[in-house]
Amino acid sequence: MFVRMAVDHLLTSFILLLICNTGFSAEISVFVKTGDSVQLDIQTQELSEFYMLSWFKDKSQIIVSYMHESRTVRLHPSYKDRVDFSDKTFSLTLKNMQKTDTGLYTAITRGESENNIVTYRVSVIGFSAEISVFVKTGDSVQLDIQTQKLPEFDLLSWTNDKSEIIVRYIHESRTVKLHSSYKDRVDFNDETFSLTLKNMQKTDTGLYTARARGESENNIVTYRVSVIGESHFTV
Repeated sequence: MFVRMAVDHLLTSFILLLICNTGFSAEISVFVKTGDSVQLDIQTQELSEFYMLSWFKDKSQIIVSYMHESRTVRLHPSYKDRVDFSDKTFSLTLKNMQKTDTGLYTAITRGESENNIVTYRVSVIGFSAEISVFVKTGDSVQLDIQTQKLPEFDLLSWTNDKSEIIVRYIHESRTVKLHSSYKDRVDFNDETFSLTLKNMQKTDTGLYTARARGESENNIVTYRVSVIGESHFTV
């Protein structure tokens, strides 16, 4: 399907790793999709002797501290269940990334001196690439989420560019609420979260966006739907 191929190509371009390695403290740029994990490596096989290694966010918040002698790992409470730390490679894996996690991540060792080992500039990118879809008047169109993995959410909604909430889905209760003007005109799948719009008319042309709300609000995908009259297909 050309739509899925276009999105896959776009997301693949976004997730390219850009590395400029000029020593321990080089800044490495990493792009990661919302809801995915990212592993931050030390980038060197040999560290100078140290008694403590820490990973910081934006050079102020300590995510994890590792005491070398006792092999003790201490996590910041706000990162509990969201990170994995390897006490062998000293890599840090951040899970379920959100846009608020965008920032600088730095590994620092303390021994006879303090050393910046590596710094990552992590950019979290949403799924909100705009996808163009053409549909004939009177036909139906299915709008898919385009990803198998969503960040945890409480509420998922599909909206149009008239600010109408077409469908609202409450995750905990699995409750689906439809906008009154779309009654009998849409189908919503509470497993794949896809939206099917039926009997499309030219007035339905516009933008359709899926959003998920949890700890933060994320635009998951946006479709630009163009409804084309039958006369355009007349030879």
